[in-house]
Amino acid sequence: MRLLMGLGIVMSIVSARLLAVLAAVVASVVDPFIAANAVRLQQIGWCLLALQMCEIPGWLIARNFPAMGSAAPSGDVSIVGWMAVLMIFVLARVFAVGAAMRDDLAGTI
Repeated sequence: MRLLMGLGIVMSIVSARLLAVLAAVVASVVDPFIAANAVRLQQIGWCLLALQMCEIPGWLIARNFPAMGSAAPSGDVSIVGWMAVLMIFVLARVFAVGAAMRDDLAGTI
């Protein structure tokens, strides 16, 4: 149970960071294509990657402690979660290029 609590604490800290960065992205919705949002999206990607990596210890806990029953984490590999990680990193790159293009456009006019 201590292992599960530790894993839960790590996941909640990462989730809190993810939500804080997401709130900053939502707050800048008036002007989304800025370099800061590209950095924020990368941070969201790293948080999602960390959450996906937390599934590995969860799977090990479930495998090594079968007496936990339904309290054990499922330990399933989430293809959708991994796709979300990839999509967020791609979106961060799109935002970075969009911000650079916008800066170039502002410089030429």
